[in-house]
Amino acid sequence: MRKYLPICLNLEGRSALVLGAGNVGTERIHSLLECGAVVTVVSPQVSAPVQEAAAAGRLTLKQRPFEPGDTEGAFLVVIATDDPAANAAAYREAEVAGQLVSVTDDPAQCNYIFASKIERGPLTLSIFTHGTAPAFSRRVRRELEGWLGPEYGELAELLAELRPRVRALAGLSQPQRQRIFERIVYSEALLLFREGRAEAAKALAERLLREELAAMGVEPEGG
Repeated sequence: MRKYLPICLNLEGRSALVLGAGNVGTERIHSLLECGAVVTVVSPQVSAPVQEAAAAGRLTLKQRPFEPGDTEGAFLVVIATDDPAANAAAYREAEVAGQLVSVTDDPAQCNYIFASKIERGPLTLSIFTHGTAPAFSRRVRRELEGWLGPEYGELAELLAELRPRVRALAGLSQPQRQRIFERIVYSEALLLFREGRAEAAKALAERLLREELAAMGVEPEGG
């Protein structure tokens, strides 16, 4: 079995090519745009959402079949057409050029794959089976979605707001910063968010932050 390394890519401003704009292609295009990629779509048939995104200037659309040279310059390539010959040709072209390339439902023609994912604000969970059983990944995702309520996203957003404040404090070591965040993460803040008491959760986090800074002898921002 081929093993894949779970990594997170920064696609902000990176060129991404998507061949095919059916259901799968549209889903991939949406994900790439969300991550700030500069997306070009090549496809003779195009879904309504992709047409709308092109009309709004959010992507470049070339409404035609794949042509040799289309992958040139792309950092990442997604191939999601229903034409096996075009898929194979595009894969070969991208692979030879050393590009990141994925052909939908064909692990043999992928040097990266898309994982099933759950998003709760800044918190993202990826689930995959190294390309062996995508249907099982989707089942696990559905089961976890029922367990991970919106409170996880709320806590993640709160921690994202606190992080630059903590990092800006002079004299704190990495273990000390970690201790502050672990104190908040393992507090009742998550339960308070689950109960709909967001302000109480934020107040608790602020109190814990000040307590930890006091114990470390660090003056909080604002005195």
